[in-house]
This record gives sequence, C-alpha cells and structure tokens, in this order.
Amino acid sequence: LLAQLERDVAQRAPDMVIPAAGEPTGGLPRALEVSLQRGGSAQLVILRTAPDAGGPMRLQRVRYFVAAGALMREASPPGSSWPLEPPSPPLRLLEAVERLSVRLLTAEARGDAGSSAAVAGGNARITGIEVSVERANRERYVRVVAL
Repeated sequence: LLAQLERDVAQRAPDMVIPAAGEPTGGLPRALEVSLQRGGSAQLVILRTAPDAGGPMRLQRVRYFVAAGALMREASPPGSSWPLEPPSPPLRLLEAVERLSVRLLTAEARGDAGSSAAVAGGNARITGIEVSVERANRERYVRVVAL
C-alpha cells in the first residue's frame, strides 16, 4: 500500500533544481512539504522526478491526503518549467481511512506533523519520515522512509 509513497519520496527532486520560496522548511528537503488538513489529518506533498523519457529532467507534484474517507494520491503531469501544471484527478488508494499521519524524524528527536517540534524543526536536519494510515476498523499501516 505505501510502496508507491516510498518510491515517490525516494525519487524526490534534488534541492538545487527547486526554486527557493519563502522561509526555510525546518530541515526538510525542499521537495517535501507536510501540513495539516482540516480535521487533523496530514497531507504530504512531494516534488519528484518523473520517469525518464529521455531529454531534460521533468518534475511532478504528488500529493497524498485523506478525503471522503479514502487515502488519495494526485499527481501533476510531468513538466520541465515552472509552475507545474495542475494535478490530474486524484486516485482512491484505500477506502475506510480515518487519518494520515506523518512524523518527522531526526537523529535527536521526532515530532508529529503539526506539533511545534515538527513544524519549527529548528536547525535539525530531518533524516526520515514515518507515515501511518489509520483505518476505521483500527487497522494501521506504517512505513518509515529514510531521507
């Protein structure tokens, strides 16, 4: 279930190809963004390299989130110029999902997305993320991805 998410994170774009925008991301690579949705579920946005078709590097914006009781994944078409095109309609990956959680892991500590430790991030470099999907029947899927 979370193998595609792990692959998206592994194929994240290098910081040097992403225009800097606004404040530093608190130790996260520029290609990753974690935020809270209304209702307390996290959303994870990944700027990843698109599968190689020969030619210049192309990027995609991929977003994981919970909507209408399902884990969703949406992705923009691959592009090589800014801004990237809007995403295609989202795909329903898993039904009966109540919450998507993301923990930011450092060598020193870890914090839930939305907690002051995770959002502020200090100057600690984030070394991994823990993603968990909680279902209505209390099943829980967890994946830890090194950065």
